[in-house]
Amino acid sequence: YQCTSGTSEDDLLYKYVPSETTRSGIRITLGPLPRALLTSQKGPVVLALDEFDKTRPSADALLLDFLQNARLSLYINDELTVIEGNPRNLIVFLTTNEFREFSEPLLRRLVVINLKPLKPEKVYQMLSARFGEHVALLLAQIYEDTLEAGCLSTPSLGITAIVRIVPVMRLIEAFNSLSRDHQLA
Repeated sequence: YQCTSGTSEDDLLYKYVPSETTRSGIRITLGPLPRALLTSQKGPVVLALDEFDKTRPSADALLLDFLQNARLSLYINDELTVIEGNPRNLIVFLTTNEFREFSEPLLRRLVVINLKPLKPEKVYQMLSARFGEHVALLLAQIYEDTLEAGCLSTPSLGITAIVRIVPVMRLIEAFNSLSRDHQLA
């Protein structure tokens, strides 16, 4: 689940979906946390809460019982409901760009792993396996320039920059492919 600036507890508990069958035009379904718990009852599940530091600080408290007991309390159809998952089947990853600090109670429930930025050569190697050489070189160069400029406080910032550029690079590849095909015709 991609957290954004101001992601609230409600965003983690519920998902609001447009609906033509409801009066309000909105149908409420379960969000990423309760869905992960329900899925863990049936088998292994991995939940990634990307950039959790962008959530409201009050969201930290929501994760306490979720992480410690694989349990959530929420309202479904105006009734307080407790959803329990299987903690043996639940793996949760939180990533951070250090936008804000996590609360001490939350940190006590986490194993913190700090990752160093990847070497540009490794980034190029991974990208060239997915894209053509020119695209991989360009993306790796952007990554390296960003790294050298000191703009990567965490590795995920560099990967985020690349992820945002990838759709543009796909369009360029498609355009180049169409141009080549058109020249051959």
